[in-house]
Amino acid sequence: MLISDMWRGMDSTGVFGVNQHGNLDMIKDASAAPFFINKKESTTFFNKFIQDYHIVVGHNRKATMGQVTSENAHPFIEGNICLIHNGTLTNHKKLADTTVDSHAICHHINEHGYKSALKNIEGAYTLIWYDASQKTLFFARNSERPLYLVETNDKIYLASEGKMLDWILDRNNISKYQVQNVPTDKVFRFSLESRKLESESKPKKEVVSNVKPMVPWTPPTSHRHHQNSNNQTTGLVHSLHHSSIQQGTASIETYKSGEAVPCKVVDFDINSASYKLICETLDGLATHATVYLSMSQYTQKEVDDMINAERLTGTIASITQKKGIVQLYLKGIKHNVVWKARGDVEVDPIDLEEAGGACYSCGTVLNRQQDIEFAEVTMNKHGNITYILCEHCADSVHPAFRNLYAY
Repeated sequence: MLISDMWRGMDSTGVFGVNQHGNLDMIKDASAAPFFINKKESTTFFNKFIQDYHIVVGHNRKATMGQVTSENAHPFIEGNICLIHNGTLTNHKKLADTTVDSHAICHHINEHGYKSALKNIEGAYTLIWYDASQKTLFFARNSERPLYLVETNDKIYLASEGKMLDWILDRNNISKYQVQNVPTDKVFRFSLESRKLESESKPKKEVVSNVKPMVPWTPPTSHRHHQNSNNQTTGLVHSLHHSSIQQGTASIETYKSGEAVPCKVVDFDINSASYKLICETLDGLATHATVYLSMSQYTQKEVDDMINAERLTGTIASITQKKGIVQLYLKGIKHNVVWKARGDVEVDPIDLEEAGGACYSCGTVLNRQQDIEFAEVTMNKHGNITYILCEHCADSVHPAFRNLYAY
């Protein structure tokens, strides 16, 4: 798995293992996986792999914050917490004063607990951490970073790419399993004592909505409307969902009219003629976006599905900026949008995210239409993405390396 996952990051590699007593060993180095596993200290670690360790977690780093040094490699250890992180934060100094954002998360969990960390994190993350005081492994993610799980009778496997995990298990003769997408609204834990995988609801961020509530909202597919004396719908129904919009660093030059952007509904209004969906973009900037839907063109179920969807895509109709805050107005909002990569290869943004959403060579995140326009994406005969290369790597990676992802 370390060798396969190196395509997501070759700057550093690290692993930690936990034995039956809950004791932890950790090694890491600023080297790619093939070099890392042949180091003397790595050989000692892996020699104990089968006999001693009941939990083993590995990480391949593509540096996005902080220099490429062994100290900045994952995992990080603070107190009883050992943690790895996939993603980039926008507020890590508020968590802890560290050079690397991932290290700040480890600090914060050790000092304030993981519930506080998850409430205060702004940015993209998949997190896996071990708490020695509880002898328990935890993992959680948000919609901006992937994580896949396979649970068999005697083992649990995790990986950032579902198709990669499927391939590895298949070629190691593991049978009768199902690759599952880890949900974004849960925190999972595995206790060495109970040997059970359990979950709990992820703590919600305490953010106050920007829109004044009008009347209570009921769950989708059972909207309530005020009726006048002629039994015509004239009232307003408003969502009481708390908006999670936290403005990023977008400027008026960040987006272009006609560009497709991924987003998610965080609030909405309904009046007698239209639905107003208030969204935030899923491009790492959490930019405020609004879309109006005519009641004559969309059914109630179609709107309900959009409100509950983890990911939508809309086309930018116009862009405004007031007091430094960018506001997008979207049209053509829908679940499935096709982006075109090199050679007019059609790519579904959702499939792109499930395939890792990043270059398999350098780890560069590709989560916007303009990112994928000059990228190289290859699919097998079933329409599944087999490899992704950013524009730079598509021009430089040797074709022989691509064959590794032709399964």
